[in-house]
Amino acid sequence: MIQLQRILYDEGIFMEIKRGITAPRSHSNSKIKNEEFAQLFYSFVNQRPGTARSSKKSLFSNNSHYKSIFKLNYSNDQVKVEFIKDLINLNQRVNYIIQNIKEHNSVGLSTEEMTILVNGKYSLIAIMGVIYRIVNNDPGAKSIEDLHGDDFKFGTFISNYENDDIDDKLKDLIVEFVEILATSYEREFSFGNVTSPSNFFKTDKKYLEKIADKVIKDQRVSRKHNELISAYGPLFKRVSSRDIDKK
Repeated sequence: MIQLQRILYDEGIFMEIKRGITAPRSHSNSKIKNEEFAQLFYSFVNQRPGTARSSKKSLFSNNSHYKSIFKLNYSNDQVKVEFIKDLINLNQRVNYIIQNIKEHNSVGLSTEEMTILVNGKYSLIAIMGVIYRIVNNDPGAKSIEDLHGDDFKFGTFISNYENDDIDDKLKDLIVEFVEILATSYEREFSFGNVTSPSNFFKTDKKYLEKIADKVIKDQRVSRKHNELISAYGPLFKRVSSRDIDKK
């Protein structure tokens, strides 16, 4: 983790490891706590937002979890470093959008949808990880059985997007999937399978079976969902490692 902190520092990002040690002024606009980074990475890449949300300590205490996040030979793989920079950029934007919606609700979310938004950030991040896989035709794009981090393909994505409407697109994506998640929650609640939105987002199993599986299957069979993916897909389109090397 110290090694990754140093790598990110050289890239202009401050990762807070020890509480109370604040980012220097030169890095004050681009910073992230190590806990939040682990939750972010484990949701988007490993597709385990339940663990990220409900058992974040295990991301450090469980050796397998820790290694899958922090021990990926970043010092010898600039492609992974560039991916992480984009992932942190995405997280900053998502945090800002969620906070803005919570304060102003200009998008008109219902009380229940607002609760889904507050509790479901890491499931939303994981859904974005599914969209990343779908638009790049990666493993995991066709079945939840393949939806894990072992064979994740790294590369830049959001930094490749050339238009100036990134935040608007992300806001639309968040609102649209909050509405989808709210419908899924209502269904599970009516069947007695969950007792609260917090409970709905608690486990990886429920995310995979009730959320990710729906995203993957719907984009294959639903014209509306294909349009949804195509609308947001350009934000997550990856470039090849050769193109990264040329930057």
